[in-house]
Amino acid sequence: MGKAEAKIETYLVEQVAKHGGKQRKVQYINRNGCPDRLIWFTFPRVAWVECKSETGSLEASQAREIPRLLADGWPVFVVASREEVDAVIREVKGV
Repeated sequence: MGKAEAKIETYLVEQVAKHGGKQRKVQYINRNGCPDRLIWFTFPRVAWVECKSETGSLEASQAREIPRLLADGWPVFVVASREEVDAVIREVKGV
């Protein structure tokens, strides 16, 4: 993870907590492509979030996994800025 991507992820973690939500860093075992974080507020307000730098792009495994999650009804967001993080929190939290 690059420095710019880490800053976005740190901001996401801070903002989820600030707004009363919870989050977990997630990794698949023996499989690539898992989004970076699972965030939630009061169930069913839950979403997967992949953090990227403003110039970053999805890895091939992520480009395959995200559509699979979406097809199964999971909300998945790719964020690359503080503004996008704020928008995701508003949407997931329902405000």
